Amino acid sequence: MQQTNLHQISGLRLRHVPPIHVRALDAQAEIRGIGEPAVPPAAAALANAIADATGRRARELPLARHFDFI
Repeated sequence: MQQTNLHQISGLRLRHVPPIHVRALDAQAEIRGIGEPAVPPAAAALANAIADATGRRARELPLARHFDFI
């Protein structure tokens, strides 16, 4: 770790997120439930952070195929 000021940075808060509008659509197929949105952006953000740190970019998941996590 090179930065020493991470304790001074506040994390992203819900008030910083733009409004999100969620709608349930009528569908012919059976709807099993409506829950929170999936988290695919988290995988991309992690992959980009690893690429920035290592200089190697993984183009497919799971990331453990490409990197040794300790």
